[in-house]
Amino acid sequence: MRILDLLQKTKMIDTIGDIERTVTSIALDSRAVQSNGLFFAARGEKTDGHLYIDDAISRGAIGVVYDREIDIDKHRRETAFIKVNDARSALASASSIFYKEPSKYLKTIGITGTNGKTTTSYLMKSILEASGQKTGLIGTIQYEVGDRIISAPHTTPESPQFQFYLSEMIAFGCKAVVAEVSSHSLLLKRAASTEFDACIFTNLTRDHLDFHGDMESYFNAKLILFKELIKDNGASVINIDDEYGIRLKKLLTTKKLTYGLKEGADVRAININAGIDGLKFDINCLGRIIEIRSGLRSIFNVYNILSAFSAGVALGLDVENILKGLSNVSAVRGRFEPVQCGQDFIALVDYAHTDDALKRLIQGGRSLTVDTKGRIITVFGCGGNRDKGKRKMMAEVVSELSDISIITSDNPRFEDPESIINDIKTGISGNYFVEPDRSQAISLAVNMAERNDIVLIAGKGHEDYQEIKGIKYSFDDREEAKFWIMKRIEKLKV
Repeated sequence: MRILDLLQKTKMIDTIGDIERTVTSIALDSRAVQSNGLFFAARGEKTDGHLYIDDAISRGAIGVVYDREIDIDKHRRETAFIKVNDARSALASASSIFYKEPSKYLKTIGITGTNGKTTTSYLMKSILEASGQKTGLIGTIQYEVGDRIISAPHTTPESPQFQFYLSEMIAFGCKAVVAEVSSHSLLLKRAASTEFDACIFTNLTRDHLDFHGDMESYFNAKLILFKELIKDNGASVINIDDEYGIRLKKLLTTKKLTYGLKEGADVRAININAGIDGLKFDINCLGRIIEIRSGLRSIFNVYNILSAFSAGVALGLDVENILKGLSNVSAVRGRFEPVQCGQDFIALVDYAHTDDALKRLIQGGRSLTVDTKGRIITVFGCGGNRDKGKRKMMAEVVSELSDISIITSDNPRFEDPESIINDIKTGISGNYFVEPDRSQAISLAVNMAERNDIVLIAGKGHEDYQEIKGIKYSFDDREEAKFWIMKRIEKLKV
């Protein structure tokens, strides 16, 4: 495809060289540039693509799209240079065009919010498939493209990969796609030039402030999905139990469907019973009462079920198929996931890594102890090189709601684990222990658990690594929990 064709929807401020040349690939990373490729020199979180123009050209780029002042004379003159206002927006548009605008031919559902995106995405995928629509998935745990499972380095991939995966889904016979759309990806234009049929807002609580700066900026990033990327006849599905959800509803003039537990929601959960075997509740959907039975546990999954149910209604799907899809999901990897090895206590692994998510997790665990009066033992840490302000807040929540708190390492990244732990300790109180070694911390929790206690292992969920000083070491909370539980059981048999 010609450079000119790829940039047909992009305002070109200045061009040097032949923009009618045909390119066979597009790239954001200079290392991914192929012969006859088009390179987009865009700024990211950690670096600036303008620094790698020479590298891209040396690898075969015949065109460079850029958005800041550069010394073109330094570079090979046979390369075409195109200046634009925003290289990331140009990349997203070009990616969509290069892959033949795949979102126009898929029922495309986007999910954003601080918590609940992943579970909601699996529920939504199951609903669409129960409705007879083969469905792809883009999300935190993995990407599902037809029959292919691809590991997910980002919740939402960069736009060339995003559009490529959508096009591959079509090739594999998919009729729909469910995508988690993170706030980072919205600001970095990863999902730009994608047309969404329905967008779900789960909630907004403190997270990623190291990137966004403040909650208002965080909210405005989420707003992009509903203001800029939704189709004209698309539907916004909004949690109005959340204060930001209420704001979002007021800001939108397009089709909306609200959900929640409180009066005033279009789709409302009532008569809720949350137990060890799952959830039982009714949904009042615009006056119609519908019975829900789910193998998912904990009150916070009521919201996830409500969001997916509401999106199904907004898309005009048959309620029987919606219910069938919901019933087919009884667990999601690393999300309130039980580790069962025959022990006499409950062990759960969860991705909770914010104060609000920890609150939901522990309250969910507490709901399982109503009959047994078991203790809550919570193992948690905080990620390095991320928002330090939430560390004290996370500790305060764990201290307030748990019977025993165990502070450990999460992914320290390039920070000193002891420094992170010291930040956490400024908010800790009550009965707590400190064990920096995460494996030993899980062992401590498992071995102090008594009959009917609840051991909650929070922070990493589905992750199978621990990142320390730029290196990812193999580490899986679920496998560690299994190991120590089995070791305890074997010890008791002796």
